[in-house]
Amino acid sequence: MAASDPHAPLLRPRQPDGSAARPVSLAHLLGRATGRRGASMLVRETAARELEERRADWGYSKPVVALDMLWNTAFVVVSVVMLISTADETPNTPIRLWICAYALQCFLHVVLVWLEYRRRSSRRISVTDEERGEAVSGDVNDSEDEEDSGLFGSNESSITKRCETVNTMASFLWWIVGFYWVVSGGDILLQNAPRLYWYAVSQSIF
Repeated sequence: MAASDPHAPLLRPRQPDGSAARPVSLAHLLGRATGRRGASMLVRETAARELEERRADWGYSKPVVALDMLWNTAFVVVSVVMLISTADETPNTPIRLWICAYALQCFLHVVLVWLEYRRRSSRRISVTDEERGEAVSGDVNDSEDEEDSGLFGSNESSITKRCETVNTMASFLWWIVGFYWVVSGGDILLQNAPRLYWYAVSQSIF
């Protein structure tokens, strides 16, 4: 026991020093890990947001928008021509009402797509101008104007998307109604209004 006493003072100071240093190093490591995790999560969220915006921008690119608008405009024109040319037909179901409402929904879709495309195009132009240095970021008034315009653009985009969603849901429900009218009309509808019948069938398919 006497031989081990000289070594005891040398071992005792190390225990409190190690226990005091261990929480400090542990807190330091946790802080660094949390900071890295927060930064990585921020980078992932930013990348996901940019990817989503790129996908949405591709959906509203000029060729896609032109094809979409041309397709729906063709439906509107053909529907108007069909309604005028089949004035002498007497369908036993309100298939004319279905065609009129369907053409109106196509026209509304064209308007909404054009508004969203114009908004995205103006946003791209503004972003390009800012990258070229035409906008002064240090000016308080300019920054407030940019925030106001961005808020207005986001509100306009949300309203357009909501209207497009409502229009899509209404088109789907109206398609079901038209399909029911065509089926319930049967042979009588085919005999009394053959052109309206086949046009409604083609509309239901496409």
